[in-house]
Amino acid sequence: MGPIACNPMAPEMCYGYPMLRATARPAVALAMLVISQLLACAHSSGGPAGTCPTAAPVAALSKDPAEALAWLPAEYLSVGYQPRGQIALILYAQEKLGKRAPACLGQLAAEVDGLFQLSRRPGDHSVSAIHGLRDRDRAEQCIADVYEALTGQNVILARDMAVTRATTSRGAQYLVWSSDGWLYSHPERDRAQAMLARPSVSTLATPLRTMLAQFSLSDTPWVVCKGDMTSVYLGVPSTGVTIKVAPVAEQMGRAELTLTFDSEAIAQRALDTMRAAAEDRTLPEALRKALAELRPARRGLDVELDAAFLLRDSEAADAALAVMKERFGKR
Repeated sequence: MGPIACNPMAPEMCYGYPMLRATARPAVALAMLVISQLLACAHSSGGPAGTCPTAAPVAALSKDPAEALAWLPAEYLSVGYQPRGQIALILYAQEKLGKRAPACLGQLAAEVDGLFQLSRRPGDHSVSAIHGLRDRDRAEQCIADVYEALTGQNVILARDMAVTRATTSRGAQYLVWSSDGWLYSHPERDRAQAMLARPSVSTLATPLRTMLAQFSLSDTPWVVCKGDMTSVYLGVPSTGVTIKVAPVAEQMGRAELTLTFDSEAIAQRALDTMRAAAEDRTLPEALRKALAELRPARRGLDVELDAAFLLRDSEAADAALAVMKERFGKR
């Protein structure tokens, strides 16, 4: 299944790539989101935070996500990661435009170490954090060229020190460059600029740090989300959700979704609820089949799901979640 309509200036509207089907469509309700934003922006280092010399070197990004994101404010409890070569909207633009794609797009894609979506709570409009780009002038021109090629609309870029305001007919996005290799993007300037702080000790929330310990910044996209994502669907609260998505090269090969609970008893209740729904003869056969394809299994405090069908059939997945919410969700 190819990409569908996508607004690069509003990443929550972009649901096209199979590699993100598990997070961008139905599982966004379970795990916040890992939806990318077009990387037409850049950073350069050298000088104090908030200044942006052009084409300066960028330090390598640590493979330990807790170390790489040590500056993340404690109120942020969800991280979605996409590695180099697997940034969804860059791939979308390349596929959509084909030979019409500006040459700068490939060059920017090759420079990016990774893209992160950072959220504070379910439904929060995430901050995009991009690491690795070097030439701000070239990147800003590229965002204008790519957006115009995709939509036929102009982008008006206005700089104020480390901040660039990118305005289109659909609204504005603030692009904020740090001095240590990061670019932050959000529709609210204050949200993006808040990421520039570099405290002397890590501000990363301890529960999130614990969950991040099972991942690395390698070639596999993933989502880590601390908090209750299941009460509304299963009637019991979870303490966190993780999603590991197959690399782009594997397309719809696999997507592993793990729900974590406070106790084995609660985890078992969640498992029993999912299995009961899959066997409920009052539901349409197609819907029961979709629920059964999750193949839930409990391991201690975790319930693991095979989320591959979420990649294949988002409509069935949405229908399954709607039924779970209606029948089993906590009101």
